[in-house]
Amino acid sequence: MSLEFIARVRDEQKQLTERRARLLQFMNTSTFLNLTKQHQSLLRLQAGAMHLYQTILQTRLDLLTEKQPELPIDEPIVIEQNTFDIDRDGLPE
Repeated sequence: MSLEFIARVRDEQKQLTERRARLLQFMNTSTFLNLTKQHQSLLRLQAGAMHLYQTILQTRLDLLTEKQPELPIDEPIVIEQNTFDIDRDGLPE
């Protein structure tokens, strides 16, 4: 793959990391706690999906740069101190 393509994937991962960090900061505010439980659940799911997306991008970068990727195997997504497992917990209300 071209260096330009690898740079674009790195940029995408950097932007995603920054956005997820801002979301996690927001989730520790009173504004977040004042949202409905449904919106809180959806934002937790979004943070988890962003984490999975980060992992996928890192794995792609590892493959593109010939590093040995560390692939997650059916591990629950860690969101703050809690874990969410859609197979175990189902969809949010």
